[in-house]
Amino acid sequence: MCKIKENLKIIAIIISAMAWIGAIAFIFAMFLAELVVGISFIWNPNVNVNHLEKREIQKYIRPTKSREAVKKQVKIITDKELKIITIRENLKKYNSPMVANAEDFINIAYKYNLDWRLLPAIAIAESGGGKHCFKPYNAFGYGNYSFRSFSEAINKVGYGLSLYYKDGCKSIDCINQRYAMGSKAWRKNVLAVMTDLDDELVYWKAYYEKLGYKILKK
Repeated sequence: MCKIKENLKIIAIIISAMAWIGAIAFIFAMFLAELVVGISFIWNPNVNVNHLEKREIQKYIRPTKSREAVKKQVKIITDKELKIITIRENLKKYNSPMVANAEDFINIAYKYNLDWRLLPAIAIAESGGGKHCFKPYNAFGYGNYSFRSFSEAINKVGYGLSLYYKDGCKSIDCINQRYAMGSKAWRKNVLAVMTDLDDELVYWKAYYEKLGYKILKK
């Protein structure tokens, strides 16, 4: 009888030990499962993790930029874009029908390496920015030409001025002699608009810098 009791006691101890081993094995298996899911999430962001609680997911997500860092990302505007804005806003002051052509003025100036202020200044001095054209779309008082659009006129006159430049005629005084037969009024009016454009460009640069923009030369 005593031997049977001893055997039963041994069996009970073995069963208890097996239960503990089973529990430890289960906990270890759960740990391994979470570890595998975590590694999968790190290396495969598309893994299905709907069954993971939010606080568990946070364990495995790689560190990212803070919201503040994202907010402080540098906004960029180019020098060319600022010149387009400057011309557009300047033309608005004259109620010019060429407001929509602000980008054309800059594109042609860049294409022919002209002073970016020259074409809009001539257009304003000659016709109030296209309001009083003596020929269709000829806002520049250029020759006796008619054009199909302001864009065509800007390109044609820009090309003509580029020929002046090729001859070394780049100053307003020289251009005035060839373009307007030395008119003092023409020279004064063109220079006044060019000065306005310079001042307004300074304003728009300061405005966008205050908004946190970085200005790129382009």
